[in-house]
Amino acid sequence: MQPLQIKSSFSSLLLQSSSVSACAILPNGTVVQASTLLLQYTGFTSLQGLHLSKFIITADWAVITEHIYNCEQGGVQQGIFFCQTAQGKSKTQVEFIFDDSSGHIICLFKPMASIAIADFNTRIGAVAKQMAFPVVLTNAALEIEWCNEAFEKFYEITLEEILYQHIFKVWGSGITVQKRERLKQAVQHKKQVDISFDFTTHKNLTHNLLISLVPYADTAKGIEGFYIRQVDQTKHKQNQQILEESLERLNLILGTAKMGVWDIQLKTDTITFDATTKKLFGHTGDSFTTTIAEWQRLILPEDYEQIQRQIQEAVTTTGEFHAIFRVRINNEIHYLEGHATIVKNSAGLAKTILGICWDITDTVLSKEKIELQNQLLQSVQEAVQVFDKNGNLVYQNKFAEDLYGYNLQQANVPFLMLHESKYTIDEVADIQNCLQTLQPWSGEREVITSQGNLFPAFIGCSPLTDEVQGYKGFVAVSFDVSMQKNAQESLVKSLHRLSNTVENLPVGAVLIHNGKFEVNNYVEQITGFSRNEIQTVEQWFVAAYRENASSVKALYMGDREKGFPASRIVPLTRKNGDTRWVQFSGFLDADVEIWVLQDVTEQKVAELQITSQNERLKQIAHLQSHEVRRPLSNIMGLLHLFDENLLDLSEPQNRQLLLKSGIELDEVITKIVYKTRNL
Repeated sequence: MQPLQIKSSFSSLLLQSSSVSACAILPNGTVVQASTLLLQYTGFTSLQGLHLSKFIITADWAVITEHIYNCEQGGVQQGIFFCQTAQGKSKTQVEFIFDDSSGHIICLFKPMASIAIADFNTRIGAVAKQMAFPVVLTNAALEIEWCNEAFEKFYEITLEEILYQHIFKVWGSGITVQKRERLKQAVQHKKQVDISFDFTTHKNLTHNLLISLVPYADTAKGIEGFYIRQVDQTKHKQNQQILEESLERLNLILGTAKMGVWDIQLKTDTITFDATTKKLFGHTGDSFTTTIAEWQRLILPEDYEQIQRQIQEAVTTTGEFHAIFRVRINNEIHYLEGHATIVKNSAGLAKTILGICWDITDTVLSKEKIELQNQLLQSVQEAVQVFDKNGNLVYQNKFAEDLYGYNLQQANVPFLMLHESKYTIDEVADIQNCLQTLQPWSGEREVITSQGNLFPAFIGCSPLTDEVQGYKGFVAVSFDVSMQKNAQESLVKSLHRLSNTVENLPVGAVLIHNGKFEVNNYVEQITGFSRNEIQTVEQWFVAAYRENASSVKALYMGDREKGFPASRIVPLTRKNGDTRWVQFSGFLDADVEIWVLQDVTEQKVAELQITSQNERLKQIAHLQSHEVRRPLSNIMGLLHLFDENLLDLSEPQNRQLLLKSGIELDEVITKIVYKTRNL
C-alpha cells in the first residue's frame, strides 16, 4: 500500500467529518483530537488528552508503539485490535497514517463487521445477502467472518455480536460430539460435508437443520475459509412424518376393511395385486396371476363380459369403473365389488387402472334374511323405524307410517318425529350423541304427525353397528302412550284423593305408592316420630321396632305376599322409648298399599290383666282342690281315730301329727289369701 500524505487542512477536515472514525495522536499515544463518529463508536464524550490504551485493548502495547514508529518513518501501518466500544468489546482494524504538516499520527478505526461485509461482497457476491435461507462465511478455523440477514434473523443475533466467534458457539449443544468431529474432519481435509441436527431457539422452538459446509479459497488474495448454508427441514420432516402416518392409517383402514388394492398396466396388460386381493381371489404368496388373460379365467364368464365392457367405458369416457362380479374359490361362489380410477399420462391417454375390491358375499347372501326381517318388522304392532347415522329415515314398517303419516318418499322427515317447537337442536343432538357412542336411549317425548297433530309417545332407540364401519345408525320402536297418559293422570288424581282420605282418617294410616311413604297425623301421635323422620318402609321398621325390626319386617313381608289376610297386634317403641301395642291391618291393590294402625294399648293392658287374674284363679282353684285336701284329710282322719278311741292324743307323736297337718292347712290358706288380694 502506498504511503498517504495528509495536508494539515485535509487532516483537520478528516477529523471534523461525521462519516469517519478517526483521531490524531502524539507519538507517545496521547489523543489530540477525535472525530464525532469515533466518540459515538467508543462511547466517550471526549477523548482529548486520553491515551490510546484507554480504548484500544491489547496485551502487547509494543505492537502499537512499533506501528507508530514505522508510520513516522513513512507509509501506512495497520493492525487488528479489540476496542472498547459503546456496545462492548469489538474487533476493529486500526490504520496509522503520519501527518508531516502537524507531526501528528492519524488513526483510522474500521469495525471488522463492515470490513467483513465488503470483503464478502468481493469474494462471494452481493447475491448471497438476499438469499432467503441463512448463510454464514467463516475462515479456515470456522470463525465467523460474515452472515446474511436470514442468519441473523433465525438466531436473533447481529453479525457484530458473533464476529470471529466459532460457529459451534452459535449452534450450542444442539450439535452432538460425533457431528462436531465430522465437521472437524471435513475442515481438516477441506472437504464438503452435510450434517443435520436439532436446534432449539430462544422461544423454545425446536428446528431440524440441514447444514452444508463448502470449502472455498482465493489463492490470489491468500484467502480460504468455508461457506455454510443452512436449510430448515422441520416442515419437511413433519410433512414426511404425516405422509408416513397417513400411509400407515390407509393400510390399516384397508386391512381392517379387508379391501384389496390392485392396478392394471394397460400398455403391457399386466396386473399387480396386493396380498389382500390375492386372498380375495383364493390365492396366497406368489401363486397369483400377473396377466389379464389369466385373471379372466378366475371370474365367471358371464360376469367378465360385463367387467370388460365397463373397463372400456371407463378408459374411453367415464374415467371410473365400478362392478360387482363373482369368482369361484374352492368350488364356492364369492361375490366381489370393485371400484377403480383411470390414470392418464401427460398426453391424456389412459395409462393405468388403479382400484380396490372387497368381498360382499355375506351382504348378498343375507338379502333373503333381510327380506324375512322386513316381513317380521311389518308384523310388529308397534312403529318400527330405521335411521342412518345422520338421522335420516331409511325404513319404517306400516304401523309407523300409519301412526306418523309419513312415507319414505317424503323429504325432510323430522328426526324421530320430535315436535320442533318443543325440542331444541341441542336436545336432539344429545340423543344422537348417545346413540353414536353406542348407548341405547329411551324416553317419553311429544311427537308430531304429518298433519300436525301432537301426541305423547314412548320411544326406544338402539344403535346399529358393524365390525367394519362401526356406528351405522339406529332402530327406533315407538308407540302412542296417550291412553296410558290419560289413565296415569286419572291415577294421579285418584292417588291425590286417596292421600287426602288417608290424611283425614280418624286412625293411624300409611299410604305407599311409587316409592312414597306417607303417614297421617295419628301415626305421628302413635309413634312420636314426625313424617319427615319416616319416609320409607325401611325407616319405619328401624324406627318403630328397633332391635326387632328384622323379625317384624319378615312377618310383614309374609303377610303382604298373602294379601294381608288378617290383622296383627305388635308392640312398637315410641321415639321416647315407651312401648305401645298397635293393631296393624294392610290393604294391597296393584302398586298402592294402605296400612291402618290402631293404638290398642289400653285394651291390650286390660286383656293382659284379665289373663293374669284368670291365671291366679286357676292357681287358687288348684290350691283349693288339691293342696287343701291333703292336710285337711289328715286332720279329719286323726279326729276320726280319736272319736273311735283308736288314737291317744296324750301321746306326743300323735299330737305332733295333728299339729303338722294344721300348719300345712294354714300355709295353703295363706297362699289362697295372697293370690286373691290382686283379683
